[in-house]
Amino acid sequence: MEKQKKDFQNFLELFLKENINCNNNSINILKDVILGGKMLRPILVLEASTYLNPNWKNNPEYTQKIYKFALILELIHSTSLIIDDLPSMDNDTYRRGNLTFHAKYGQQNAYLMVYNLLVLIKSLIIENDDKTLWYVELEELINNEMSNLVLGQKYDLDPEWKPSNNLSRTLQIAEYKTASLFKLAFLGPFYLLEKENLKELKDLKDILDSLGLNLGIAFQLSDDFLDLSTDLKTNNYGLETSPENLKNKYLEYRTNIFNDLKKLKILKNLKIFKKDSAIYEMVMMMDKRTLLP
Repeated sequence: MEKQKKDFQNFLELFLKENINCNNNSINILKDVILGGKMLRPILVLEASTYLNPNWKNNPEYTQKIYKFALILELIHSTSLIIDDLPSMDNDTYRRGNLTFHAKYGQQNAYLMVYNLLVLIKSLIIENDDKTLWYVELEELINNEMSNLVLGQKYDLDPEWKPSNNLSRTLQIAEYKTASLFKLAFLGPFYLLEKENLKELKDLKDILDSLGLNLGIAFQLSDDFLDLSTDLKTNNYGLETSPENLKNKYLEYRTNIFNDLKKLKILKNLKIFKKDSAIYEMVMMMDKRTLLP
């Protein structure tokens, strides 16, 4: 994952230097927001792009669109974290050992940063628009998944909420809050790189959508495993608060990930099981989180 992360960081440094018209302090805060995370979603965008078109970096148009889309997802993710951590929401002072945005810069700056990030997200979406019907479809998909993020946060804040379809509360919130952007990480490159053949590639789209869903939920389950001690106190996750249940559910979605990859490999004739692939490294990281041997 380090190669993709470094590639994205290089793009980000250049983008901020050329496009953000504000003082150095504001740029440093913005860099802190984006560069402070794992950048998993941009990493997946770059890896998915290579699955679909190994030579996409040789095309300047594709290069700009893919990196900007990766940035869009990271900005959406960063915005959601700032909002989630606010005192009126989850009221978190620390996230994985680091001060949350409002704890570090103040609530007023947190609100202002959210406004700035939303404006930047919209500007990037407009810049990537190639005036095709397929891009309209991608924009609609982005809007839908952003709405799911809001729904996921709403339900997460309500300890009494349960899905009406008797599904697991844990899995439904994970699908809304986490899998939404993971799905976009695979579907965005599909729309941007395969726009000439979208009608004939429904099977490919379905596999990418499934891969994003399964990877996103597995990632959230492994994340929940790290937070078990807190969740046991608040009973925030109901049935899956049990370590054994969480681990079993994680293993189920882990299996789904590799089944999707097998289908993708066959459909696109890909060599994607290298141990230096981003998805493989992510799975190894999640295995470690859930204490798998």
